[in-house]
Amino acid sequence: MGTMTFLLGNNSTLDRFKCLQLALVQDLAECTHSDITPKDNIPEDKKHAMEDEAMKELTAHVGSEIGPLIYNLYKEYEAKETPEAKFVKDLDRDNTPNKLQEFFDGTKGKFKHPYIASLVDVLEQQRKQQRPPFDEHDQSVDHK
Repeated sequence: MGTMTFLLGNNSTLDRFKCLQLALVQDLAECTHSDITPKDNIPEDKKHAMEDEAMKELTAHVGSEIGPLIYNLYKEYEAKETPEAKFVKDLDRDNTPNKLQEFFDGTKGKFKHPYIASLVDVLEQQRKQQRPPFDEHDQSVDHK
């Protein structure tokens, strides 16, 4: 996801370095327990509490200068109040290549940043062009 922050052009109003930091820090919470998705049926408040506890534990081991910096970046991402945090959240939503159908169904209309929304639209159009629609009455395909 961090690499995707380089898609921001030089004329972007977003701080590319801040986006990179947020993307890298966001993945840290998932290091102790894999990415929790809606399919896991874990309530949102419990998910956030688990991730917050993981971040507190991780940042406690990196020193008094870096630890708070990382934890504050994580909290900025979680709050989704800055333009950079919103952009990285959209990147995170797009980080589900193995669950494409779930991704497209579950995120439809949720992308707020116009650039990310346009990228997702392009990906969805390309995906539709590569795979013909499912027709359960097509006799040439074994639907079992």
